[in-house]
Amino acid sequence: MRTRGGWLSLALVVGLAATTARAEGPVNAAFINRVVEGLGFQLGDEARVRAGEIISQAQDEAEDELGAALALVVHRPVAVVYQAVRDNELAGGAGEHRIDPADPDSALAVLPIPDSLVSELRAARPGGSLHLSAAEIETLRDTPDTGLADAYRALLADRVREYIRAGFAGIAPYARRRGVSDPGARLAAAAERLRLVRDASVSMDDALRSFPIVSGDAVEHQFWWEMNEVEGKPTPTLLHRILHTDGDHAFIAGREFYVARSYNALHVFVGLFTMEPADTLVLYLNRTFTDQVAGVGSGVRHRIGRGMLVDEVSAMLAEARTELEQR
Repeated sequence: MRTRGGWLSLALVVGLAATTARAEGPVNAAFINRVVEGLGFQLGDEARVRAGEIISQAQDEAEDELGAALALVVHRPVAVVYQAVRDNELAGGAGEHRIDPADPDSALAVLPIPDSLVSELRAARPGGSLHLSAAEIETLRDTPDTGLADAYRALLADRVREYIRAGFAGIAPYARRRGVSDPGARLAAAAERLRLVRDASVSMDDALRSFPIVSGDAVEHQFWWEMNEVEGKPTPTLLHRILHTDGDHAFIAGREFYVARSYNALHVFVGLFTMEPADTLVLYLNRTFTDQVAGVGSGVRHRIGRGMLVDEVSAMLAEARTELEQR
């Protein structure tokens, strides 16, 4: 463990090196070095990042989890990067649609449900192609074919309401052939593993771990739906985004608390830290929860899955960096 020097020792930003005490907590060189080291990056990685590489580091994983951290530098100030993400201005967010937490039905009323998805809803069963709770499966079985699309939209709106009401405990588990998969429990565990954030922002830490009981002062909450294509199939997704900035640093968390197929849930955490007057160090942590890497041969599945995850996220981050630096 290094006690001197570190990633920001060569060109610490204005504000970060000088900040020693805030109501929200200290964000200084020592804190950033602890974050960097906690993610598994090494002293020599700093030069690679400064040279423009996007580097990655595997994270400790549960049996049903893929975890990776990535680091890069964007040649734009923290405020510019944060605002672009907050306002959903980057190309990667083009397919996201904002949900009013007071009226999720209106936002989800325009969710497109193609015929192929209707066919899957008609065949809904525990362990089937779609992630559904036992109660949701029963609802769909009792619904005529002509009403399946609207019934599914209503079920998704109910998921939003329950999550906003009860947080992790409000996320209904997915019914499997044997037992259930519980995305709420996995997301709660991911939030607990980010306790280092508390050193920088008590509000952000509270919002991550205790929403909605504690939503966090000066923390913004956004809710979105998105129709992704996963494995070539339409995949509705529900997302909670949590944002906090304190000028020279910012934190953004993305929590996919419902995913219709493939993986069970996704937790992303991004730290933005000033490096030199106009550069931002981006630390990106992705934890994807999926039954597909559990069981016999899980070690090989983890290596393959993590490699695919890093490739996909690296390409996304590279595209976002190019877009930001062209502004």
